[in-house]
Amino acid sequence: MANNLAERVTSQSAQTNGAAPAVPELTLTDKVRNMEKQFQLAMPKGAEAQQLIRDALTCLRQTPKLQECESNSVLGALMTCAQLGLRPGVLGHAWVLPFWDNKSRGYKAQLVIGYQGLVE
Repeated sequence: MANNLAERVTSQSAQTNGAAPAVPELTLTDKVRNMEKQFQLAMPKGAEAQQLIRDALTCLRQTPKLQECESNSVLGALMTCAQLGLRPGVLGHAWVLPFWDNKSRGYKAQLVIGYQGLVE
């Protein structure tokens, strides 16, 4: 009986583990697109979140090291852009740049606001 029970438990766990579909991890691009509603809520009236997302995706393509950054740091920098009404990488308003963090031994993104962003 004990052997039979042990076999049933192992076969059920094997079926459960094997049957569960692997959920692919979201890329940074997908995470940016999924945050559109939050960006829209944070942006000043009259601004569109879709424009911010297009600018952010352009930044990700132009600066490939951003893909290696912690996603929370990139999304946080973009949220700050949304709150201030700045466009990242456009017109010199602001830039999202990757910086090496010795504590976490990885890249983190930081928002660098340009003088035109300060004027804005």
